[in-house]
Amino acid sequence: MEKIVHFLSSNFLLSLSLIIEGEVYAINCFYIFDQTEFSLIFTTSKNTFHYPYFLNSPNVAGTIACCKKDISTLQGVQFKGKIEKANFSQKREYLQNYPIALALKPTFWKVKLKWVKMTDNSLGFGKKLIWTRPNGL
Repeated sequence: MEKIVHFLSSNFLLSLSLIIEGEVYAINCFYIFDQTEFSLIFTTSKNTFHYPYFLNSPNVAGTIACCKKDISTLQGVQFKGKIEKANFSQKREYLQNYPIALALKPTFWKVKLKWVKMTDNSLGFGKKLIWTRPNGL
């Protein structure tokens, strides 16, 4: 789990996929990692296509990857989670990292992670680490 936490804390761009009216849709967002809630905090604008679907279809999947040509150091995660509104402290921390976001009058969200699979080739080619949220959390 330590490797997954370090990876999520060290990166900043996620790709998020959801189903909208039977079609697959993907977005890229800057994020911060909330280790306490094991959640990814991000923002969107109310005028985006996907905004109204987050609360109606909250189950999402996504990826975070590092782009390096040396395959022996490749790292990345796939994840599944549920979209929820971010809390006040998460909003404040996000704005400390990305103060420019305030100019967009954003809505703050979190992906409450349910499952994370990390590929970490630095541990051996194709090595997978898996984390699953304990029931009830």
